[in-house]
Amino acid sequence: MQFYLLSDNLDTLLGMRLAGVGGSLVKSEEELKNSLESVLKNKDIAVLLLTSNLVNMCKDYILDIKLKLKRPLIAEIPVTGSINESGNSMFDYIHKATGMNVTF
Repeated sequence: MQFYLLSDNLDTLLGMRLAGVGGSLVKSEEELKNSLESVLKNKDIAVLLLTSNLVNMCKDYILDIKLKLKRPLIAEIPVTGSINESGNSMFDYIHKATGMNVTF
């Protein structure tokens, strides 16, 4: 069982790779949909992480996948340096997901 990240931000992608999470850089809605199809075919991926910008790019499409499929678990993470409404940064998410503290 693996984690996998689809990110529109290179810093986020590299940071997650340092934490042992594979991933891909995605820049357009079409690339996102193609990448999602590829990831959904891989039965080894249990958790799919998406940056908040990508979720906002295809909100309805991603919600549809979440509602129809049991696997993978799809989780949204904020982009590098941003803080969401709950006050959590990307580094908090990395710590919760991996147990590792990340500092720059």
